[in-house]
Amino acid sequence: MARNCPGRLAGLGDGYMGELDLERHARLLERVRLLGEQRGVLAAHVAALQALADGAKGELKKELAAVASGANAQLKAADAFHESLRAGEASDKSPLFTAARYLGLAERSAGALVLDVDLRLEGLTLVRDNLFTGERLHLSGVALLWYRLHEPDGRLLRADALRRVSRPVEVDLRGRPDGQFWSDPR
Repeated sequence: MARNCPGRLAGLGDGYMGELDLERHARLLERVRLLGEQRGVLAAHVAALQALADGAKGELKKELAAVASGANAQLKAADAFHESLRAGEASDKSPLFTAARYLGLAERSAGALVLDVDLRLEGLTLVRDNLFTGERLHLSGVALLWYRLHEPDGRLLRADALRRVSRPVEVDLRGRPDGQFWSDPR
Protein backbone atom coordinates (compact mmCIF):
# COMPACT_ATOMS: atom_id res chain seq x y z
CA MET A 1 0.00 0.00 0.00
CA ALA A 2 2.71 2.45 1.00
CA ARG A 3 4.73 1.73 -2.16
CA ASN A 4 1.74 2.52 -4.38
CA CYS A 5 0.93 5.88 -2.77
CA PRO A 6 3.85 7.05 -0.58
CA GLY A 7 2.68 10.67 -0.60
CA ARG A 8 -0.66 9.79 0.97
CA LEU A 9 0.40 7.41 3.76
CA ALA A 10 2.16 8.14 7.03
CA GLY A 11 3.10 5.46 9.51
CA LEU A 12 3.08 6.00 13.26
CA GLY A 13 5.44 4.05 15.40
CA ASP A 14 8.72 4.05 17.20
CA GLY A 15 10.81 3.73 14.07
CA TYR A 16 12.84 6.18 12.04
CA MET A 17 11.49 9.75 12.16
CA GLY A 18 13.75 11.26 9.56
CA GLU A 19 16.75 13.53 9.77
CA LEU A 20 16.87 16.51 12.09
CA ASP A 21 15.83 19.73 10.38
CA LEU A 22 18.47 22.19 11.55
CA GLU A 23 16.31 25.24 10.81
CA ARG A 24 13.47 23.90 12.98
CA HIS A 25 15.95 23.00 15.73
CA ALA A 26 17.40 26.53 15.56
CA ARG A 27 13.90 28.01 15.94
CA LEU A 28 13.32 25.86 19.02
CA LEU A 29 16.69 26.93 20.44
CA GLU A 30 15.67 30.56 19.86
CA ARG A 31 12.48 29.95 21.86
CA VAL A 32 14.59 28.47 24.66
CA ARG A 33 16.80 31.55 24.57
CA LEU A 34 13.72 33.78 24.79
CA LEU A 35 12.51 31.71 27.73
CA GLY A 36 15.84 32.42 29.43
CA GLU A 37 15.40 36.15 28.82
CA GLN A 38 11.88 36.09 30.22
CA ARG A 39 13.18 34.19 33.23
CA GLY A 40 15.69 37.01 33.80
CA VAL A 41 12.91 39.61 33.64
CA LEU A 42 10.86 37.59 36.11
CA ALA A 43 13.88 37.29 38.43
CA ALA A 44 14.31 41.09 38.36
CA HIS A 45 10.63 41.56 39.24
CA VAL A 46 10.90 39.02 42.06
CA ALA A 47 13.95 40.85 43.45
CA ALA A 48 12.07 44.19 43.31
CA LEU A 49 9.06 42.60 44.98
CA GLN A 50 11.29 41.12 47.69
CA ALA A 51 12.83 44.57 48.28
CA LEU A 52 9.33 46.05 48.65
CA ALA A 53 8.38 43.27 51.06
CA ASP A 54 11.52 43.92 53.14
CA GLY A 55 10.66 47.63 53.41
CA ALA A 56 6.96 47.10 54.20
CA LYS A 57 5.44 46.61 57.65
CA GLY A 58 2.53 44.71 59.14
CA GLU A 59 -0.11 43.06 56.96
CA LEU A 60 1.34 44.50 53.72
CA LYS A 61 4.68 42.83 54.48
CA LYS A 62 2.95 39.42 54.82
CA GLU A 63 1.04 39.89 51.56
CA LEU A 64 4.12 41.01 49.60
CA ALA A 65 6.20 38.18 51.07
CA ALA A 66 3.53 35.64 49.99
CA VAL A 67 3.47 37.06 46.46
CA ALA A 68 7.28 37.04 46.32
CA SER A 69 7.33 33.45 47.57
CA GLY A 70 4.84 32.40 44.84
CA ALA A 71 6.88 34.21 42.17
CA ASN A 72 10.04 32.53 43.47
CA ALA A 73 8.32 29.14 43.09
CA GLN A 74 7.54 30.07 39.48
CA LEU A 75 11.20 30.93 38.95
CA LYS A 76 12.24 27.54 40.26
CA ALA A 77 9.70 25.81 37.98
CA ALA A 78 11.01 27.76 34.97
CA ASP A 79 14.58 26.80 35.90
CA ALA A 80 13.62 23.12 36.22
CA PHE A 81 11.84 23.20 32.84
CA HIS A 82 14.75 24.97 31.16
CA GLU A 83 17.20 22.43 32.57
CA SER A 84 15.00 19.47 31.56
CA LEU A 85 15.12 20.55 27.90
CA ARG A 86 18.88 19.80 27.72
CA ALA A 87 19.16 22.32 24.92
CA GLY A 88 22.91 21.82 24.56
CA GLU A 89 22.64 18.11 23.76
CA ALA A 90 22.06 16.86 20.22
CA SER A 91 20.94 13.33 21.01
CA ASP A 92 17.81 11.33 21.74
CA LYS A 93 18.27 12.17 25.44
CA SER A 94 17.37 15.80 24.76
CA PRO A 95 13.61 16.48 24.71
CA LEU A 96 14.28 19.55 22.56
CA PHE A 97 16.10 17.47 19.94
CA THR A 98 13.31 14.86 19.96
CA ALA A 99 10.62 17.56 19.72
CA ALA A 100 12.33 19.01 16.64
CA ARG A 101 12.31 15.59 14.98
CA TYR A 102 8.63 14.99 15.85
CA LEU A 103 7.69 18.43 14.51
CA GLY A 104 9.47 17.59 11.26
CA LEU A 105 7.64 14.27 11.02
CA ALA A 106 4.31 16.01 11.68
CA GLU A 107 5.02 18.58 8.99
CA ARG A 108 6.03 15.96 6.40
CA SER A 109 2.98 13.81 7.10
CA ALA A 110 0.38 16.60 7.35
CA GLY A 111 -2.83 15.57 5.58
CA ALA A 112 -1.65 12.02 4.92
CA LEU A 113 -3.59 8.92 5.82
CA VAL A 114 -2.29 7.13 8.92
CA LEU A 115 -1.33 3.49 8.57
CA ASP A 116 -1.17 1.64 11.89
CA VAL A 117 0.41 -1.80 11.58
CA ASP A 118 1.03 -4.64 14.00
CA LEU A 119 3.19 -7.51 12.71
CA ARG A 120 3.77 -10.78 14.51
CA LEU A 121 6.19 -13.41 13.25
CA GLU A 122 6.18 -16.92 14.66
CA GLY A 123 7.65 -20.29 13.88
CA LEU A 124 5.68 -23.48 13.51
CA THR A 125 7.11 -26.94 14.10
CA LEU A 126 5.58 -30.27 13.28
CA VAL A 127 7.20 -33.56 14.32
CA ARG A 128 6.15 -36.74 12.57
CA ASP A 129 7.15 -40.10 13.96
CA ASN A 130 7.11 -43.14 11.71
CA LEU A 131 8.05 -46.63 12.81
CA PHE A 132 10.09 -47.38 9.66
CA THR A 133 11.56 -43.97 8.67
CA GLY A 134 12.01 -42.47 12.14
CA GLU A 135 11.29 -38.95 13.31
CA ARG A 136 10.97 -36.09 10.86
CA LEU A 137 10.80 -32.44 11.79
CA HIS A 138 9.05 -29.88 9.61
CA LEU A 139 9.68 -26.16 10.21
CA SER A 140 7.50 -23.39 8.89
CA GLY A 141 7.11 -19.66 9.47
CA VAL A 142 3.88 -17.78 10.16
CA ALA A 143 3.37 -14.03 9.71
CA LEU A 144 0.28 -12.27 11.05
CA LEU A 145 -0.32 -8.66 10.03
CA TRP A 146 -3.08 -6.46 11.40
CA TYR A 147 -3.49 -3.03 9.87
CA ARG A 148 -5.78 -0.04 10.24
CA LEU A 149 -5.95 2.88 7.83
CA HIS A 150 -7.22 6.17 9.32
CA GLU A 151 -8.07 9.59 7.96
CA PRO A 152 -5.97 12.44 9.44
CA ASP A 153 -8.91 13.28 11.73
CA GLY A 154 -8.92 9.73 13.16
CA ARG A 155 -11.84 8.18 11.24
CA LEU A 156 -11.21 4.54 10.36
CA LEU A 157 -11.15 3.86 6.61
CA ARG A 158 -10.18 0.21 6.54
CA ALA A 159 -8.96 -2.50 8.88
CA ASP A 160 -7.97 -6.03 8.07
CA ALA A 161 -5.68 -8.89 9.00
CA LEU A 162 -3.43 -10.92 6.74
CA ARG A 163 -1.83 -14.28 7.45
CA ARG A 164 0.93 -16.01 5.53
CA VAL A 165 2.43 -19.44 6.25
CA SER A 166 5.62 -20.50 4.52
CA ARG A 167 6.00 -23.96 3.07
CA PRO A 168 7.54 -26.34 5.57
CA VAL A 169 11.20 -27.26 5.39
CA GLU A 170 11.94 -30.85 6.40
CA VAL A 171 14.80 -31.34 8.84
CA ASP A 172 16.45 -34.74 8.77
CA LEU A 173 17.19 -35.58 12.40
CA ARG A 174 19.26 -38.64 11.45
CA GLY A 175 21.69 -36.70 9.26
CA ARG A 176 22.39 -37.25 5.57
CA PRO A 177 25.39 -38.69 3.82
CA ASP A 178 25.87 -35.46 1.84
CA GLY A 179 26.01 -33.37 5.03
CA GLN A 180 22.79 -31.49 4.33
CA PHE A 181 20.76 -30.80 7.46
CA TRP A 182 17.48 -29.76 5.83
CA SER A 183 15.75 -30.35 2.55
CA ASP A 184 14.86 -27.76 -0.03
CA PRO A 185 11.31 -26.36 0.34
CA ARG A 186 8.90 -27.75 -2.19
